[in-house]
Amino acid sequence: MSSTTTPPKAILDATGDLTFIIGEEKHEFLVNRKTLRFASPVWKKMLDPDGPFMEGGVAVLSLPDDSPGPMLLVLSIAHLRFAKLANVKMNRTAFIDLAILCDKYDMAALVKPFLQTLEGFDAAILGVTPDDAFGAWTFGLNEPLQTIINGCVNPSSKYDQNVLLGQSSIEESRLPAGLIRDSYLHHLLASMLKQSQV
Repeated sequence: MSSTTTPPKAILDATGDLTFIIGEEKHEFLVNRKTLRFASPVWKKMLDPDGPFMEGGVAVLSLPDDSPGPMLLVLSIAHLRFAKLANVKMNRTAFIDLAILCDKYDMAALVKPFLQTLEGFDAAILGVTPDDAFGAWTFGLNEPLQTIINGCVNPSSKYDQNVLLGQSSIEESRLPAGLIRDSYLHHLLASMLKQSQV
């Protein structure tokens, strides 16, 4: 018989009035509804006292599809618990997970000013995939986004052969429709014009 240990409850507000249960591991976060409603337009609707999520004065809300690490970072910023950010280690996967969460709850503008303060964060951690492009796009990191897109559409890229045919992960990515395909077409046209001028 194996025993499972429940992660300790993270207290973002000692007088909190709502517990988020996050991920399959059921991480608990004690939060303040009003604080979260100011932090995110999605949470503003979701946590509306008269809304469908809060019927009967719900005190616990389960979000099993969200990741606990990025959620702790976002909740720490929203609750002005900046000291908790010192423990955050940023790598490529964590950055993409954070971008997904910020996109889902419309919190990129709140989190972006803190990216540079996170240990390990640098645009250099990003690869050349649609997910990396999504992360850069979410946070408005224009220079890294252009570099990633150029890498995705470069003739030596493993993505270029199937971009137009819709046979790559680009079609399934979270990017705005057509972003990489349009860049690919632009790159292809520019190459053709350059060759025709030779």
